[in-house]
Amino acid sequence: MTLKQEFQRLINAGSVATMAQLRSFVTERGLIVTKHSEDSVTVVMRGHRRFRLFPANHYKAGRAGVLTDSGIVFDFWIYALVAQGSVEAACYIGQTRSVARRMREHWTRRTGERCSGPLLHWATERGLTVHVVLLQALSVIQSEADRAEAEWLACATAAGYDVPGVEIWAPAHQRSRPGLTWPSAAVRRNCRPLEEVIAGTSQIVRLEKRSTLVDHPPEEFNLV
Repeated sequence: MTLKQEFQRLINAGSVATMAQLRSFVTERGLIVTKHSEDSVTVVMRGHRRFRLFPANHYKAGRAGVLTDSGIVFDFWIYALVAQGSVEAACYIGQTRSVARRMREHWTRRTGERCSGPLLHWATERGLTVHVVLLQALSVIQSEADRAEAEWLACATAAGYDVPGVEIWAPAHQRSRPGLTWPSAAVRRNCRPLEEVIAGTSQIVRLEKRSTLVDHPPEEFNLV
């Protein structure tokens, strides 16, 4: 663990949410501020390189995680890469702590045989477009993110999706989660073409923290 991670986790655990609180935090610990902006401070400690620190509510703060009794809690996203035709449908289920970086990795490795490579090959053979959609946003320790990924994989296969290359990339144990159903309508609504996301011509539909993509029940109208 780096010094930057150590201090950022202390900030996150202590809910240091404002810049005033952040400046007090670094002063109390003898850190020297070399630069400050509207949402961060750059500090240095004797014998170490400079590094930036952020208030706990800044999105970059979550990258360091929060130290808890059960382990280090990070912000994770469970996502799906989906290719769907009129008859066949296939997907890849994954987890990440950085959505943008992970999508770039999928695109640059699309011709490989690992990870999402088999899905992209499957889609190319059929002339289908691969889309990306976020399924769940959660703040948990790594093992709980692994479990959520496995639950969504079980959910997708139960919904009839093929999972090319699953024997290579799947979690060790698929498990179902009671009440978790594949949100077909929401997936269709939120899906964005992976190639367009990489090119910057389309944006992934984000989820609120600690939320799950669901199909909303149809509205009921009372006839008077």
